[in-house]
Amino acid sequence: MSGKKRTIIVGFSTPIQAWKSAPIRLIDKAPYSHVYIKMYSKTVNRWLIYHASHHSLHFLSKKSFAWRNKVIKEYKMVVPESSFVKVLQYCIDKAGTPYSYTSLLGIAMVKLLCKASIFIENPFKDGEKTQVCHEVAAHILDILGEDIDLNKAESASPKWLDGILEGLVQRGKATHIKRLG
Repeated sequence: MSGKKRTIIVGFSTPIQAWKSAPIRLIDKAPYSHVYIKMYSKTVNRWLIYHASHHSLHFLSKKSFAWRNKVIKEYKMVVPESSFVKVLQYCIDKAGTPYSYTSLLGIAMVKLLCKASIFIENPFKDGEKTQVCHEVAAHILDILGEDIDLNKAESASPKWLDGILEGLVQRGKATHIKRLG
């Protein structure tokens, strides 16, 4: 008996007002600028979006998220109920953690200096004191047992996380639900 399974979706999006995310998309050379987690709550009969945005880590309804964002691609992971609960507990425990604007500045510095063959870590990394969207998703993949370099997550970007998820698809641990093209 394999036990109950639940779905966790890692998605990539951009604001409907795309100019707001142009620097991230330009630096990353990607059509998206944001990462979110989507989970279905049987208790409230709703899809919940969990992400780091604006001021903090927080939940939104799927409908509220869709008013402000265009979904570019999503990956589905089917996990044991116990893992789903651990992820949901993490999200609840971390809700309200401040969004890291300084970390975004550090990530831009890392990316730009890398183009000049100067390699640094994010000078503003701070563990889990503050987070940006792809860090949240990296922590969740770590909870799910994936080999994630959480230190690297603080200097990386959404495109880095997309590469990790593509690797999970190749290994049969995730599937595409929505893709460009």
